[in-house]
Amino acid sequence: MINDPARFDGVSVIGVDEHVWRHTRRGDKYVTVIIDLTPIREGTGSARLLDMVEYPLYWGPSIVGSGAGRLIR
Repeated sequence: MINDPARFDGVSVIGVDEHVWRHTRRGDKYVTVIIDLTPIREGTGSARLLDMVEYPLYWGPSIVGSGAGRLIR
């Protein structure tokens, strides 16, 4: 499903969140989460996960380089 570009069909509102997991065996882990908020805005259902991209510490929390550009056509 993650490689299916059709998962973006009908998406008009996205949410982006950055998260860090601490205390992992290999240090902190950072991830950018991209969520379809269209159903929330339209009152038709729940949000759905579109993508989750891990990035290394030296990038810092930023949507740049996270893969979110795939949403922009």
